[in-house]
Amino acid sequence: LAEDADFLVILGDYDYDDNPTAWHEQLDEGLGTDFPVFAVAGNHDEAEWDGYRQVLMDRLTPIAGADCEGEIGIQMGCKYRGLDMVLSGVGTMDPPGDVSHEDFIASELADSSAIWKVCGWHKNQHDMQTGDKGNEVGWGAYQACQAAGAIVATGHEHSYERTYTLTDLGNHDGGHGAIGEPEVMQVGPGSTYV
Repeated sequence: LAEDADFLVILGDYDYDDNPTAWHEQLDEGLGTDFPVFAVAGNHDEAEWDGYRQVLMDRLTPIAGADCEGEIGIQMGCKYRGLDMVLSGVGTMDPPGDVSHEDFIASELADSSAIWKVCGWHKNQHDMQTGDKGNEVGWGAYQACQAAGAIVATGHEHSYERTYTLTDLGNHDGGHGAIGEPEVMQVGPGSTYV
């Protein structure tokens, strides 16, 4: 609120107490009851997922102008204020149906005409974070986002990091196709940053 943000995207791990009620109260107290919140499931949310899912559904319903479809927190596409978000549980939660997370991401992005697209999920690949967590997602989800020129945002690793522009995600030996300058990102079909 102090930064005058328009909305919040939470990339999992809502709390470490498995307490959806307390988390809901914290959101309402800190942001108000109608502040737009979008989210994906994190590994610390699985034990009480039904409760967290209900909190997210309660908060999503009153967001004016949000057009969201799919399973909240796991496989959901949202259009909001000219931004297309693909929010996935890849690496954390099983797909809710028989469509893989990677296929869902690719399909949502193929249908998007938005200039700005963001893919969001909780876990990550080792090369895409500064910590020591292992490979937990696979490159398919990243590559689907890169192909469509969508920015990739992940959680899980408790530090901030950002890549150069990447044009070959999954190619470790080729530096994942890192190009350009660190302060200038090029986003478009075939290029992204994480």
